[in-house]
Amino acid sequence: MRILLTEDDKDLGSAMHDHLVAGGHAVDWAKNLSEARDYAAVVGYDLILLDVHLPDGNG
Repeated sequence: MRILLTEDDKDLGSAMHDHLVAGGHAVDWAKNLSEARDYAAVVGYDLILLDVHLPDGNG
């Protein structure tokens, strides 16, 4: 499964990323809403995990 993870907290994002990759998923990790939009514009994702409170907007 191709997943876009959007999380600005480094520790939480790293743990989530590592767990998803260990589960066999392809994961892109965006650290803000702008990055997430850029990824989503060019990659087709099966799942987008989006933090509710981001520094440049809300998910």
